Amino acid sequence: PQPAPAPQPAPEPAAAPAPAPTPVARARISGDAYSVRLQGADRSYGPGELPPGAYQIIAVFTAGGPTTNGGTVMLEAGETVSVNCVASFMQCRVR
Repeated sequence: PQPAPAPQPAPEPAAAPAPAPTPVARARISGDAYSVRLQGADRSYGPGELPPGAYQIIAVFTAGGPTTNGGTVMLEAGETVSVNCVASFMQCRVR
């Protein structure tokens, strides 16, 4: 009789595919406002990367001053917008 074949190691499972990158948009803030935030549905963001979606522009033009509605902006994945807020006009513009 022939000896039984040696057991083979189990094949390694296939590697899980890498998760898809999270889509991001970017916001640049300029001007002389004291602070500017982009308010989303669940939190607010400063300049930099943020999830795509609709945002309310919230500006404060002087230290301790009231918040001002600077309008809204809709950001798509991969898009970069510039928000310029000018204290003398108490306005923000999206470019």
